[in-house]
Amino acid sequence: VFDCFPSKPKKTQLTFRRAVLLGGAVESIVVTGDNTMNGIRAAKEAGIISANKTVIIGNVPHDSDDIVWTDEAGKEVGMPSSAVLERNNIHLAMSGSAWLALRTNNPKVANHTAPFVRVFGRCTPFDKVSVVDTFVELGFITMMCGTSFRESSDRTVDLFCHLISHKMPPQFK
Repeated sequence: VFDCFPSKPKKTQLTFRRAVLLGGAVESIVVTGDNTMNGIRAAKEAGIISANKTVIIGNVPHDSDDIVWTDEAGKEVGMPSSAVLERNNIHLAMSGSAWLALRTNNPKVANHTAPFVRVFGRCTPFDKVSVVDTFVELGFITMMCGTSFRESSDRTVDLFCHLISHKMPPQFK
């Protein structure tokens, strides 16, 4: 689970980090306090979201408790079926408020949906803990990377790493 990326990372840095994770057969997601669209952009640059995949975004409008599912252009499309999710021809992204609404109102659907979500955006610290807790409950071994040590406090992750600057190998520059 990626908590966040350093501000304005170079695409090669993201590609390098993702290549290291892929080499270890690690599945990555983005959980960020930034807006969902910025999270999607970073996930695409890092290779977490494939460029040829459709992204469906779940948000909760300010005047509602219902999750509205849209494509990246903002067109309402509805929640994809389980069969569509399992065929892996789309990626999901959700706002923290949509995730909280789903987990509160329908925990079974939240548990089924979580492994298909590649980006959780506009997450509060509470939302981030909720995402991590769900993956732990589902039996995933979790690692969270963040830019500050406070990100690791009171987490149920198996491993926390602090993102710091380092020299990249020449092939990724």
